[in-house]
Amino acid sequence: MADNHNRRQDEEISIGEEKGGRGRGKRSAPYAAKKGKRVLNFFDILVILAIAAAIVMLAMGIGFGDLFGGGDQGVDCKLSYSLTFYNVDGAFVNSVAKGDTLYDADNKTALGVVDSNATSVPYTQTVAVTQVDGEGNKSVTSENREVPGRYNVTVIITVDAIYTEGRGYEVDGHALRLGSTYHIRFPRYVGYGVCTALTQLK
Repeated sequence: MADNHNRRQDEEISIGEEKGGRGRGKRSAPYAAKKGKRVLNFFDILVILAIAAAIVMLAMGIGFGDLFGGGDQGVDCKLSYSLTFYNVDGAFVNSVAKGDTLYDADNKTALGVVDSNATSVPYTQTVAVTQVDGEGNKSVTSENREVPGRYNVTVIITVDAIYTEGRGYEVDGHALRLGSTYHIRFPRYVGYGVCTALTQLK
């Protein structure tokens, strides 16, 4: 009976542990190895991806409200803006008339209707002028001179636009900005105009 009792104790000790100092059991080697490892699960991967996406959004200036449709919404408005075409032939003045529709020359998007006939001023260039006094001394000054047959032509356009805080005015996805250059097509003229005035009418 004593032998059976001793064998039973040895078997209980051998399951999951082994004899160690001071009578305490020692963890088996496979369990100790597993405890030191951290395996990424699906939830961990989702957290990492969410953090990475938030960093990218912050870097691009995108807010969570914009992402989920809670950001500022565009407001419909009527816009008047001027395009100035520099150093163009005088025939341009008569080729653009009130009521003409203008388009983006590259993708044919309508960008408004001419509100009034085109106006023009002579195109000038700055040239250097050398002057010689009675003693033969030379001096150089600058002077603006008109270039014959060349003009700066301004056209006023009205258009239905959308204004969005932080983005400004847009017409069918095209941004309208002061100082920006646009490739424009009129019924009888194609050229590059600079936005020189921008006013919201209502």
